[in-house]
Amino acid sequence: MNHRVLELVRLLHLHRKVAADWLAGDTGLAGSRRRLSKWVTQQLKQRVRVAESAQAIDEWGELVRAVRGRAITPRECEHRHAALIGQFLQS
Repeated sequence: MNHRVLELVRLLHLHRKVAADWLAGDTGLAGSRRRLSKWVTQQLKQRVRVAESAQAIDEWGELVRAVRGRAITPRECEHRHAALIGQFLQS
């Protein structure tokens, strides 16, 4: 497994926890969620070959928008993060 991908997976795990808790009502996590979202997006651009993971990158963008707009439940947030993490682990 590529070290760069493992670091990205760790960041996604962290974002998953913070985003799900924020969606569940922990408003104190708003700033952390925003910073982590930006950091993961930046790391995706630096660590992942777009040709190999274009779909996962698109799904990340959709997930970010859904969380930001509170358009998903904490449970759906967990599932969508887990699916993304699985895609990166398989790449």
